[in-house]
This record gives sequence, structure tokens and C-alpha cells, in this order.
Amino acid sequence: MTNPLLVWFAIRSTGRPLAALLPAGAWCVVWVLAAAPTTERDLILTDDNWVGLLTLLSGPVVFAVAIYRHVLRRQLAPSANSKATPLAPRSVER
Repeated sequence: MTNPLLVWFAIRSTGRPLAALLPAGAWCVVWVLAAAPTTERDLILTDDNWVGLLTLLSGPVVFAVAIYRHVLRRQLAPSANSKATPLAPRSVER
């Protein structure tokens, strides 16, 4: 699946975690439009099409997990300029 790669690319190219919402939003817009009937009354997603429904549900879940992982990894990564606190003592140099 390329959805996690889209999240990675959006964050990497802009440097902003919120940019990952753009491909996720585009995914959701396309699938909302696909759920509506065409002018000829054809439906792409129907209630008996398990592949379409699985794709519809798995896409946003994969985006959510990928965004969560990238944002969480950035928040948990220690910065090079972080100072020692009483809860995080300095390392002992030998």
C-alpha cells in the first residue's frame, strides 16, 4: 500500500506533520465521490461489493496509523539541545 508512503512524503517534503492530512483528505474526497451514483445511476460502491467496502474502510485506517506513527515518532525523539532535568539525569562520562 502506498498510503504510508504518501504520509511520509508529505511530512518529509514540507517538514510539517499537518501536511500528511492532504493526501488523507484527497483519499476521503475521492471515496465519498465514488459512493455517489453517476449520472447514469451506476454505483461503484455497493452493499454487496466487499472489496470496495474493505478498500473504503482500510484507506483511512492506514492513513491514521501512518500519521500517528510519524507524529508520535517526532514528539518522542530527543532533541540535540535538550537539557538534563531531575527526571532525566545527565549521563556520566568516563
